[in-house]
Amino acid sequence: MDETGSLTDLGPNTWAVAWHKHLEQPECQVDMDFMGGVICDSSVQVRRIAFFDGVPDHFWGMEIKIAPYDNADIAAKKADGSYEEYIDDEENYGFGEFRLKLKPSNGWAMPYVTGHKYRIHWRRGLDFEQMKMEVSERW
Repeated sequence: MDETGSLTDLGPNTWAVAWHKHLEQPECQVDMDFMGGVICDSSVQVRRIAFFDGVPDHFWGMEIKIAPYDNADIAAKKADGSYEEYIDDEENYGFGEFRLKLKPSNGWAMPYVTGHKYRIHWRRGLDFEQMKMEVSERW
């Protein structure tokens, strides 16, 4: 969080984070001057969400996939027939690696822009019985 706005030049309480495809939201922009990262205005916040302790443990080491999935955008894609193409296109996803020794435990932690919905799944599916998640106060 850029409390003063001196890093983002977007004013106080703005955000500067590493680039991930799913962070390309209307309130954010890819900023090549910020090491190719993403800067977001103060109308949103960025939170770290960690997923961990998946049961069964066949998710161990698997990559997480994240795509923007806001209701209005998805409804428009379904209406114009482009929904399946959007879901199947790997270019629409941000990817996160499984991290050993991640706190709270082994799993995946990624930044998310608040106020948006995301389609989250793992490289080879969604077949789990239990998954814990933790949301940070700040990224």
